Amino acid sequence: MQQTQRNTAQSLEELSEAFHLLRNAVWRRGKRLQDSVILKASVALLDAQRVGLGLIVFVSISVRSHSKDWADQFTKVICGLPQVQSAYHTLGHQDYLIKARVRNVQAYDDFYQRLISHIELADVSASLVIEELKDTTELPLP
Repeated sequence: MQQTQRNTAQSLEELSEAFHLLRNAVWRRGKRLQDSVILKASVALLDAQRVGLGLIVFVSISVRSHSKDWADQFTKVICGLPQVQSAYHTLGHQDYLIKARVRNVQAYDDFYQRLISHIELADVSASLVIEELKDTTELPLP
């Protein structure tokens, strides 16, 4: 499975060689992963720099309200902002942590203004990424 996490564009022949299995056995295992929803999606990973989204921003959010209605509204707002790559409800100093990709600082400010105009937040702070040291979608399987 590690092999397919690195490159889903491999043919059945290449995978069967790598795993020392027959082509049909590789296909059946892939189908089982899809059917069991372990394999969520096969996607293309774009180069963010080349598409003009070179700035990564981590946004820490603290909130006043912890009601279900507020949380549902927050989720709706976050899911409606295409700049958000991932969002997490966390324990600790902040309540939520968001990873967003934007063109530049002005684009981040536009994103921030849209966010705060849609939902009440107690505190928002941002960390702008200077250098991306590692970014992977690969899970560390045993």
